[in-house]
Amino acid sequence: MNRVKQLREEHNWTQEYLGNLLNVKKAAISKYETGRAALTDDTICRLVQIFQVSADYLLGISDKRNNLENNLTKKEITLLSYFNDLTAKYKDIAIGNLASLTNQQEKAFTPNKKGII
Repeated sequence: MNRVKQLREEHNWTQEYLGNLLNVKKAAISKYETGRAALTDDTICRLVQIFQVSADYLLGISDKRNNLENNLTKKEITLLSYFNDLTAKYKDIAIGNLASLTNQQEKAFTPNKKGII
């Protein structure tokens, strides 16, 4: 399967929606996905930013989505994928929620004055 189509479908985006992000018509997305039109360097750069993947992955040269995959667990990659789909407002909320969870965890594992958890 074409990587552009695969990534678009993973995000549950229509061709029209991705076209709007790239400032091209739906027909252009269809051509990219079927191989009837080659991706320009500019389009590749924009798709890399939109999908947060490497150009090598986008072009099918590598199966590693990005260099981070070498250092991240599958759960961390999934978390980043969900995070990337959020608007700026909801990203801020998510960061606040994670900070709160981290604080709760630290308190749960901090010994009380008597040295008992």
